[in-house]
Amino acid sequence: MNLASGHIFPDTADRARVLQQLRQDIVENLAPFQHQTETSRLVTTYWFSNEFSISSKDPNVRLVDSYNRIPPRKTLPKYRTAVITGEGGILRGLPELATHSDMTIQVDCDPIPLLLTAYFLEELRGLETYIDKHQLLKRVLKRFQQENPQITPRQIHKIRDKFERYAANISRCVFSTPERFAEFKRCQNHPMQQVCLSYYSKEAMSELSKTLRQYGAVVHFFNPSNVCEYPLQFYQANPYQGKVADIDPSLYMRMLPFSDDAVCAYSQLFGSEFFTRTCSHIEMGEHLYATAMNRLDRELKQMAKKYNQVPIDKRAVKVWEDNGRTLQHSTKLFLATAQHSDQSHYEWMLRLTAARLSPTAIQELKEYQQAIKAIAYDNRDKAASSTNPPLVLRILDQIIADSLANRTSENQQELVV
Repeated sequence: MNLASGHIFPDTADRARVLQQLRQDIVENLAPFQHQTETSRLVTTYWFSNEFSISSKDPNVRLVDSYNRIPPRKTLPKYRTAVITGEGGILRGLPELATHSDMTIQVDCDPIPLLLTAYFLEELRGLETYIDKHQLLKRVLKRFQQENPQITPRQIHKIRDKFERYAANISRCVFSTPERFAEFKRCQNHPMQQVCLSYYSKEAMSELSKTLRQYGAVVHFFNPSNVCEYPLQFYQANPYQGKVADIDPSLYMRMLPFSDDAVCAYSQLFGSEFFTRTCSHIEMGEHLYATAMNRLDRELKQMAKKYNQVPIDKRAVKVWEDNGRTLQHSTKLFLATAQHSDQSHYEWMLRLTAARLSPTAIQELKEYQQAIKAIAYDNRDKAASSTNPPLVLRILDQIIADSLANRTSENQQELVV
């Protein structure tokens, strides 16, 4: 069914039927990617959102603020969808999502937590009065274990523990008051669809984007949580093929058909600063890239402690003095990596750094290109092919080639003007 340009959009009476068809198409079109998605999931299972403050050191991790910024519904010939990750705070934000969205899509690379959330929502639908959260949890877990016998007692224990922390710390959730429970009941028919999907799969994200566009549907609220703080998984799923510019963890998320007023809510849960923030979808790439770089900085600090040496991003400065000049982060990383014969461990760091370099950073890399090259060849694996330059040099060469190509393109545009 194609309800995009040239077709008359259904009136209110038909919207439920069309949305149900859209949900079915999402399930069917994404099903071929589920096995691939499951094999890429993280070791840790996140049963509930962790985007809430649990101590005084992270007062800015407040998912509640994000839901308060969902763009209001507009009278447009389009379906407005919200896309959230994992449980995504749905047990707190369903009323807000239902008020401003035609449908909510829950995405996770692990299908099990999606099933758990679905059971919670279904059990809530069957209740007529407010119920104690522990009684509700008991009902949900009983069904969860019956329908998923592979769930272990240890996992059940973790679910109970995470649930207690969630219910106690996330404000205005369904378990807060009878009045809040009543708000959930009023929106219990809000269309929702769980889909096992990796944001790092080009094929899967392309299919989801295509399906939404076929129905004229747009995403006006997107919460990828802190997914971009796992850049290693993105680069493992997308091997190096010679391109570095703009190849970062948010690449395929940006393919979604966003509305003009779309809001992205994201979290940073690693490093020294913890927060949940929102930005426009136009700014999304820059903001999500910053969270990925935050993870890189954290990894570098941990590596420095582990080896009890000069931090990796400063090792090369010790080798290559420059009259006290303070080098940029990118230059330090390339100089440091050049000293290692096996550079595969640093590939994701190099590619992430190379994805969005400033003109100043690129210029400095050009200045140090020969130094990096000399260090890399001095330290490369003797068994390596002489016709295949070290990884750090291939990435560096691509950065400089892209820079030259961009400058040529800009000069041509100036001549045309």
